[in-house]
Amino acid sequence: MTKTRDKSALHRPIGIGSRAIHAGKGPYDNALATGPTVTPLHMGSMFEFDTVKDYMDCITGGSPYPMYTRGTSSNPTIRLLQSRLAAIYEAESALVTGSGMGAISTAFFQFLQPGDHVLFNRAFYMTSNLMSQTIEPKMGVRWDMVAGVDVEDFEALVSDRTKLIYLEIFSNPQLDVIDLEGITQMAHDRGIMVWVDDTVATPVNLRTFRYGVDVVTCSLTKYLSGHGDSVGGAIIGSSKLVNTIRLGCYAKVGTAISPFNAWLTLQGLKTLPLRVAQHNKNAQALAEYLEDHPKVEWVRYPGLKSHPQHERACTMMSGFGGMIGFALNGGDQAATIMADNMRFLGIGTSFGQPETLCETGLMIFYDHSFEERALHGVPDGFVRLSVGLEDTDDLIADMAQALDQVPEDLHGVREGMPPRRVKGTFRPRSVDLE
Repeated sequence: MTKTRDKSALHRPIGIGSRAIHAGKGPYDNALATGPTVTPLHMGSMFEFDTVKDYMDCITGGSPYPMYTRGTSSNPTIRLLQSRLAAIYEAESALVTGSGMGAISTAFFQFLQPGDHVLFNRAFYMTSNLMSQTIEPKMGVRWDMVAGVDVEDFEALVSDRTKLIYLEIFSNPQLDVIDLEGITQMAHDRGIMVWVDDTVATPVNLRTFRYGVDVVTCSLTKYLSGHGDSVGGAIIGSSKLVNTIRLGCYAKVGTAISPFNAWLTLQGLKTLPLRVAQHNKNAQALAEYLEDHPKVEWVRYPGLKSHPQHERACTMMSGFGGMIGFALNGGDQAATIMADNMRFLGIGTSFGQPETLCETGLMIFYDHSFEERALHGVPDGFVRLSVGLEDTDDLIADMAQALDQVPEDLHGVREGMPPRRVKGTFRPRSVDLE
């Protein structure tokens, strides 16, 4: 008699690397004496049933597997991805969407009501665009973006209408490190939910739910899939909360991921801890190199002692990620020359894939004034470097030769620029970039 192995029935917790490969419930768990090593790709958006009773069992819970429809995220490939993500995050449940912004907007649509108030830290412009273009004018939800990073900065702005504090860790592209533990405790004492976008940090470097947060929304497009070949997002949390979204807005607004993108993400997850370790190593080395370079004015990387929240990052994180922010003395012209002369460090807007990508402040906020850019911590000469998986020495050598092409006598417009706001709130201007 053949006995199947139940990989979930271990006598001790398994590490994140093992979970990224083995965790999760697939369509044939423990049902066969054999099974595929590589997850099958189920492209069907609808599955047939033998009888009406079989169909009704799926509806009412009498069947061990839910309805296999893409609209309810129960395609077998998608179902495995969701359960594996929940295991990786040490959470009860996950729901995957067609993009990271799809995850954020679906969760907002489900839980926010007219008159609610939301506080953000200094989040990326796509989130502020969502609030200013859709959530506020169409739903009547007020919001503020907080310049500070400490609990008192958020506590001072909480009102009796505040329903949610939404935190991006690390903030992109400024790489601020907020006081996650303090803000979460303060919020929960007041009955306010805390949601986190940990796309930049990853669940390898930051065990987000250990700080008591209610929800993680993240992009699968970046480090989790890891190869720049798929788009997706996820909402992760308690079974009650995730099921509320699954049965609520999720199917109604059509944000489900495709089975193929789910399959690509499953393949990428298998190497997640190994890839993140190399991203961490390469970024730390490049940040240290840049900090000592005479043409670089400053470097922002949580792994550097010069980072204003370095000690907090060391307490919270097991690694500091693959993103670096820095500014060149010669302003945007110097940043453009450097980027144009990199040999295999590409120019691009994403992050989390094997290839190192560079994006200058001019590219990020091309139609903003310097005053508006300063609010985001993106001054003249700013560069965001999304460090990949190349050999460390090759990355440093390429950066060195590119910086050699920058003339010594370039001068930016930094004199007279307003200081970066570190207290209070601000409203980024809505921008249609894509």
